[in-house]
Amino acid sequence: GAWGGATEQWLDATGTVMGRLASIAAQKLLAGYEVNIYNAENAVITGSEDDIVATYYARLQYRAKGDPEFKPKYYRTPDKILKTATRKMLPHNKPRGMEAERRLKVYNKNLENVKLVSYDVAKIKKGIRYISLEKLCQKLGAKW
Repeated sequence: GAWGGATEQWLDATGTVMGRLASIAAQKLLAGYEVNIYNAENAVITGSEDDIVATYYARLQYRAKGDPEFKPKYYRTPDKILKTATRKMLPHNKPRGMEAERRLKVYNKNLENVKLVSYDVAKIKKGIRYISLEKLCQKLGAKW
């Protein structure tokens, strides 16, 4: 393929902007790769810390009119937030998008000490306000 010979990709989320990393991952998934993302808690979201926390906190308050079971599910842990961001960039209602989604795995930390690839395109630039997923999730009350 255009991305080199291997069929698996091991990406490092440390210091990367979540949306950019998710976009790269989605492209690779649709190209047929298995994508494993490590260190999810070190990815960042750019913008004002208070605004981001408020937005994510508001999502957790959504209620369904009838049965609470039918409310939208929003996650609090870094791996799930990053996985959801990537999923939303895939055509996840179509068969090829569903297939791609099955090839995605996201982990907090890198316990197996896998050799990781990082993309400079996705790195956070100097002088931009941001909050790390770890800090965001702690503020949302996540335990992981």
